[in-house]
Amino acid sequence: MMEKPQNWIDWRNYIETGNLFPAFQPVVSIESGLVYGYEVLGRIEHTRNIAGMEKKVESSLGNFFLTYPNKSYSSESFLRLKKSVDEEIRRLAIEKFAREAEPQASLFLNISPSSIFSYMEIINKDLPLTIQLTRKHGINPERIIVEITEERIDGNIEVLKPIIDIYRSEGFRIAVDDVGSESSNLDRIGLFHPDIIKVDLQMIRRSVFSRNFKEILFTLSKLGESLGSSLLFEGIEKEDELYNALNYGSRFLQGYYFSEAKREFIDPTNFKQDLNLSLDKYYRKKTIEIQKLNAWESKIQKSLSTLDLNFISLESQNSIKDFLSNANISFFRLYITDSKGIQVSPNYVKTDDIVSEISEYKGKNWSWRPYFFEHKYKSSQNYIDWVISSVYHDISENTFLKTFSKNLDGGCILFIDVIFD
Repeated sequence: MMEKPQNWIDWRNYIETGNLFPAFQPVVSIESGLVYGYEVLGRIEHTRNIAGMEKKVESSLGNFFLTYPNKSYSSESFLRLKKSVDEEIRRLAIEKFAREAEPQASLFLNISPSSIFSYMEIINKDLPLTIQLTRKHGINPERIIVEITEERIDGNIEVLKPIIDIYRSEGFRIAVDDVGSESSNLDRIGLFHPDIIKVDLQMIRRSVFSRNFKEILFTLSKLGESLGSSLLFEGIEKEDELYNALNYGSRFLQGYYFSEAKREFIDPTNFKQDLNLSLDKYYRKKTIEIQKLNAWESKIQKSLSTLDLNFISLESQNSIKDFLSNANISFFRLYITDSKGIQVSPNYVKTDDIVSEISEYKGKNWSWRPYFFEHKYKSSQNYIDWVISSVYHDISENTFLKTFSKNLDGGCILFIDVIFD
């Protein structure tokens, strides 16, 4: 038997000489600590002669489903083979799920765009196979989650929406798979409004070393929150990856950290104790981070509270320079805008007790900055003294800042940017 099929004939022989079966990788819920459901993965079993003894060897079908037709063999024939294998795996998985799974468990089924396109080309009165099988076995369709995979397609992804709507009207839930890999699937999130967004862990692994990827993951978490979509981080292998997933609002977890895909369903309480221990460690870690952040912000605010802001006069730029020279505070940049965000002062930068004045920013409109209207909102609450922004990246200076802002007499607003370590 060939180890790595290279062409259509090899793949066909590989499939025909083996025994197809579904494997089930558990998806764990952060909320309950229990197994929430299982993703179905295709496997194949071959009999091998090893050291004179026949042994059964299992292999993943991942490469098979990720392989695309090329000029060396018939595209149509290969796609038919993939379709038949996919349908057989799905049929076996749903039958086993109906017989043996816990009644509250969910089943994640990967469905590729090419499979949907294929169905649409031969569309008739029959419903999609997954719907037929779910009805046949009396499964509540809300327990089935259809994952739209990150398969490359030549056609317009929007033509898939009517089929997705059929699944949804039947009661199925929708997930978008592999967000963060290659095309990122953001178009599919916008089009299908999924119940679950599955995030590719490669982004998490990069986030350990890259602030940019951390920001992307944070944005994904905010996107999921605003859409009402739950995040599922897949490929968790280490504890620090688990903590990263929690940092970015993951509701569900999946990966070898918990279990590889297996033929049988497992006890839903299998990971609860270990997960609770990890959550306790994460809670302690985040509590310390919050305490440090609060201490840092309090220190800055305490320094700012000693400043006599009445000394600042826009009519006398020297008054601001004198004010800053005497102020015992380290900052990155200071400037003043009017109530609409138009900068009315130069930028002031203090380095080694020397205050520099940069006039080129006068007249710039900063109302597009997120922290501007954040200030307008928070400063309208009477108990707020200094408004503190979220951390953001100043690309021009390649540094991370937090902005402290305060209303001045006359409707102006003072902004002080402080380097965030």
